[in-house]
Amino acid sequence: DIAFETFNAAAATIDFHGTVVHPGEAYGLMVNAALMASEFIQALPASEVPENSKDFDGYFMVLSNNGNVDHAQIQLIIRDFDTDGFEQKKKLITSTVDKLNKKYGTNRVTFEMHDQYHSPGDLIKEHPYVVNLVLHAYKSLGLEPKVIPFRGGTDGDFISEKGIPTPNLFNGGGNYHGRYEYVTVEQIDKLAEVLTNIVTEHLRQTRTGRNEKPLEKYW
Repeated sequence: DIAFETFNAAAATIDFHGTVVHPGEAYGLMVNAALMASEFIQALPASEVPENSKDFDGYFMVLSNNGNVDHAQIQLIIRDFDTDGFEQKKKLITSTVDKLNKKYGTNRVTFEMHDQYHSPGDLIKEHPYVVNLVLHAYKSLGLEPKVIPFRGGTDGDFISEKGIPTPNLFNGGGNYHGRYEYVTVEQIDKLAEVLTNIVTEHLRQTRTGRNEKPLEKYW
């Protein structure tokens, strides 16, 4: 595998502030925070959830939904490969909060949202050399490259944010985040060959002054 596109990722915590009144006297007075939280979730696209997503699909995922009449809280994450799509998803969170506040009253709903990591795809597309270098190494060693979208985050996301375009290679592992996660010696050996090939080829390219030009039309 080689993955140079990952999710853009954000997390949000939304708080709903209700007004508690005896139910027998609640007409026109009670504001139920638990129902506001439910209304918020219903405003999210029902089809854009992890269990209905694959390949380059993004999603919203409600991690938790807890509360009562007085106070409720939703924690969720936002994922999208496309940068514009990612921003639109975040805007949907903001606009939904605004609509509920307009409906129920100012500051009934408050939220905190922050980015967690960004896809290196946009940066790497500006520097195809790094992908061509990897694909050259794979081909040289008789490996059939499989270019995939990585449906998560990688160390390459954070390194790329520092200005160093970093695709993600295979590492010989499987069953990630599970009790049967593993890594095979054979694939680690093959990865060592790949890394050696990449370094050797990069040195050759640098010495010939062609380090920002495609090696071949791999990508």
